[in-house]
Amino acid sequence: AKVPGDALPAGDSWRCDVTAFDGQATSPVASSTALVENAAPIAPAAEVDPKVPKAGHPLVCAVTKEAFEPDGERVAYEYRWEPPAGTQLPSSDDAARIPAGVIRKGQIWRCQVVATDGKLKTTPVVAQVKVANTAPKPPQLSAVPLDAGPGTDLRCAFISAATDVLINV
Repeated sequence: AKVPGDALPAGDSWRCDVTAFDGQATSPVASSTALVENAAPIAPAAEVDPKVPKAGHPLVCAVTKEAFEPDGERVAYEYRWEPPAGTQLPSSDDAARIPAGVIRKGQIWRCQVVATDGKLKTTPVVAQVKVANTAPKPPQLSAVPLDAGPGTDLRCAFISAATDVLINV
């Protein structure tokens, strides 16, 4: 009278036939048919890695909990980035990744992940991060003159200026 759900693959057709018997006579056969429909995957969990990104670093939209597919079908993931206003997404072969050099301090980046079994999709799962400040690289200095002795004035000379990743990426 019952078939366990894990024994019902999508696309199968099941028919139940029943006859009633009162001890003397048998009723005509009663039948019912059911088609097992494809079940959509259950959404994954996602986050942007690193959790505290800094300007000049890459971003990765990472699945942290796999989607569950009730029918046992293979699940694929689709990624879509929502860049901050005025920022153009670079072309990439890896939709889950924003390459180094694109993100800037203070920006908020969002990624959407959708799981699909090839027929049905989950609702999008959204993860986001805010880009933190990156400290500038220090300048290069030299003490002049290198062979200073007693009574010689010594000064600090810049060989190269400090660089900030916000400006020089």
